Amino acid sequence: MKVSETETAHIEHAHAQHEPLLVAAAGGKRELDLGRDVHALLGIVCDRIDLAGAAIRIRHSVSSGRSCFFSTPNVNFVAAAMEDATFRGSVLRSDLSLADGFPILRIGRFMGIGLPGRVAGSDLFELLQAAGRSGQHPPIKLFLFGGPPGVGARAAARLNAQTGGFTCVGYDEGGFGDIEAMSSQATLDSINASGAEFVLVALGAKKGQAWIERNRGRLTAPVLGHLGAVINFAAGSVDRAPAWMQRFGLEWAWRIIQEPQLWRRYRDDGWVLLNTVATRLLPWWWRRVWQRTFGSAAAGSRQPPRFAIDSSARGIVVRLSGDWRASADQTALREALAQRLRAGEQVEFDLGAAPALGSALVGLIALIDAWQVTPRAVRVTSAAHPLLLSELRAYGAEHLLGVGGR
Repeated sequence: MKVSETETAHIEHAHAQHEPLLVAAAGGKRELDLGRDVHALLGIVCDRIDLAGAAIRIRHSVSSGRSCFFSTPNVNFVAAAMEDATFRGSVLRSDLSLADGFPILRIGRFMGIGLPGRVAGSDLFELLQAAGRSGQHPPIKLFLFGGPPGVGARAAARLNAQTGGFTCVGYDEGGFGDIEAMSSQATLDSINASGAEFVLVALGAKKGQAWIERNRGRLTAPVLGHLGAVINFAAGSVDRAPAWMQRFGLEWAWRIIQEPQLWRRYRDDGWVLLNTVATRLLPWWWRRVWQRTFGSAAAGSRQPPRFAIDSSARGIVVRLSGDWRASADQTALREALAQRLRAGEQVEFDLGAAPALGSALVGLIALIDAWQVTPRAVRVTSAAHPLLLSELRAYGAEHLLGVGGR
């Protein structure tokens, strides 16, 4: 995606002026940005941001030192999140979640979530590299962690032989031990001593996300991300799909040709996606058609969005009612939540009035639920309306009610 210099300057200025509504947390917890335009989808969340915007966010984190652990959900992420609560939590607790996969975009559009386009980790890496070549931005100090034997060294040598957006300041293959073994103080000290601004992890999605979560508080690099295939592309050991295959969403087929062992993963992930469409999305779609045809309105859909805040023994209870879908303005709600969370209060959402949910509201609740860990962000006993339960299931967010694990 090409962005003019004027557009880039304007976007960067706007981004630099944006401060998260919640900039700090009681008890030393990580930062939670309630200003994110994030949407619940398939059990995870995705930020509504395009490729250029994601690159700007990464560069701003490098220049400001503001933490950015980013995830790149694709079908493999969705399949893993459906069965593994810990992995799902790693996506929900990341600072930026980028829709990397055409199926995610298409399902998002089917559900009325207007994600602007695919933000593949490989494209993001290439865009950051191209910006450095143009001289618009100084090189980012990159550390490579993981990858097959010898790949990190080759990738580092190739990157440093180019005039680009990265200077590779070190690499570590990580080995094949468990997370604890790969998280020794000596390993982390070595990464920190390199002066890295971006640690690129390549350990497999589950292991990579877990390693980042385990160590993000001990690493000084502001940018952390798992980009498993990128290290192979950078080393030249695997070729990326031709541009026409990328445009038509066929990059998975090319990867199977290059790495035949991946076919089982794609088969299994595809089955999970088909099952999700059949058991969650089609019933949701049919219910919407029935409502439009026969006039059966969704719960809360005839009232404006409202919220009220009450005190409880554990913090506050936010009681929601009305229609929170589509263009519902959440500004006042987010500002009130930010103020209470900054004060160290715990938040619970009471959905007993059966509000009409939307992807943005569910995404907001999911972020807070993953951030505060306990208590749960949604009161289980209050969310009993059948339509409300089916809406949460369509978004893959029934875990908010304690269904399917934390």
